Amino acid sequence: MGFEAGWYSLDPWLVPTYRSGLVSHKTLLSTMGLILAALAIACAPTASTPTLWSSPYFVASDCSFEVPSSVDEKCGTVTVPQNHSRDDGLTLDLAVALFASQASKPQADPVVYLAGGPGEHALDTLVFTFDDLFRPFLSTRDVVVFDQRGAGYSEPNTDCIELNRLEIDLLNLSLSLDEEVELNIAAATTCHDRLTSEGVPLEELTTAQSAADVEAIMIALGYSDWNLLGISYGTRLAQAIMRDRPAGVRSVILDSVVPLEIDLIAQTPGSFDRGLTALFNGCAASIHCAADYPNLEETLVSAVTNLNKAPVTGSISNQLTQESFKSISDGTDLVNQVFQGLYSSEVIPLLPEMISLAAQLDTDLLDLLRGISLTSSPFLSTGMHIALQCTEEFPFTTKERIRLSSESHARVLKLLGGSSPIGSEVFDICAYWNLTAAPAVENEPVMSDIPTLIFAGSYDPITPPSGGRLLADRLGNATFVEFPASGHAALTTGECALGIASGFLAAPNRFVDNECAKK
Repeated sequence: MGFEAGWYSLDPWLVPTYRSGLVSHKTLLSTMGLILAALAIACAPTASTPTLWSSPYFVASDCSFEVPSSVDEKCGTVTVPQNHSRDDGLTLDLAVALFASQASKPQADPVVYLAGGPGEHALDTLVFTFDDLFRPFLSTRDVVVFDQRGAGYSEPNTDCIELNRLEIDLLNLSLSLDEEVELNIAAATTCHDRLTSEGVPLEELTTAQSAADVEAIMIALGYSDWNLLGISYGTRLAQAIMRDRPAGVRSVILDSVVPLEIDLIAQTPGSFDRGLTALFNGCAASIHCAADYPNLEETLVSAVTNLNKAPVTGSISNQLTQESFKSISDGTDLVNQVFQGLYSSEVIPLLPEMISLAAQLDTDLLDLLRGISLTSSPFLSTGMHIALQCTEEFPFTTKERIRLSSESHARVLKLLGGSSPIGSEVFDICAYWNLTAAPAVENEPVMSDIPTLIFAGSYDPITPPSGGRLLADRLGNATFVEFPASGHAALTTGECALGIASGFLAAPNRFVDNECAKK
């Protein structure tokens, strides 16, 4: 991606500053789904495993998204039941794109991408992600990308325009985190009322149904075997497929994983705290970063204090539309951007400079990075995101667990000004959405002997490497690889990760050479 030259050297901080203009639109992949970043992953099927709808079929149509250059693509829809366990005639059309391999004799088993979020618009974001993430696989096999039910071009449409509008409005307001949470709860309530009035079947937006959708798509496209590639929430969907729909799955690549039994919401303060430690230690271990930005943790505390005392006015631009908005940046905005920045391997080297400038009340770089996050927001269907959280994550945590987790990470609590614990707003939102909780199995470990490759980034603030190790140790045939200079979505960081993944796909049951990740 943007700063590849520095990421596999001994000093990842040897990168150009933001003023060189090298922050590219490709950064969107690593920041996808950050509107509700503290709730970024969820998962779970319904009480009984759905049966496969008979004879799924593919209907070709024009591509609705910007097609990558120099590819042989086929776009269309696969019609699936709203609920695979019922034969009530209610269906959903899922948008699917097949990219044919460029090999003269391609392998018969494609790579199937399971998008993150949950709610990521997988097809619309191909213009940013295809060359770095998918094109390399075309040298040996087809690639299938689809929008999951409730996301992007697939039915039903669950975009929360209310939350998107609120994000714009908040740019020019200086509010406490608690005040922002209240406004987000109100916007989520309005979105729910609109979606239900439109007849959106929120109860059917479950990971189990999506797992059955994947099998239906593969059969409709004529494949008998396939390889799963899941990033972020996509790893949760992959685990559900491994458990409920293993037939046909040849191998699995999981990047930035949370095992099903982990309490993601209560884990978030600790994950952020661990990401901060990685940032501070990484800078201190770098000759260049340590010289330019000594005592980075103290500088961050000073920056938050200074901005809270004197919020800075500025301008934030959507990098795609070039539309600019007046903004106010305070300490909460800075902390939020540090959290979001730790997702992106491109942005991580910019964080010390952003923090140092913010301590001097210079928010130009902070505004630039906030603009990147703003650019990514329309590519997430927030209604699907909330529905999955409320049925598949919220039921398996408690206010007390979240409170204790927040209090046990005093550094994060201090930076946030002692606001309500991260993620606590989910209780108010989910109480209003009033969706049926997933069964207990959705909080239980997945067991499988399908060959699995698991990636993690050392800086990741939401899916820490510990989750990947835990899952790898439990699965019967898994390899875990940690990338020391990566954030979320390690597979997007360059040739090393893609090379490891390609080698694994060629022979999933053989030794995986991952030496390049250790350099």
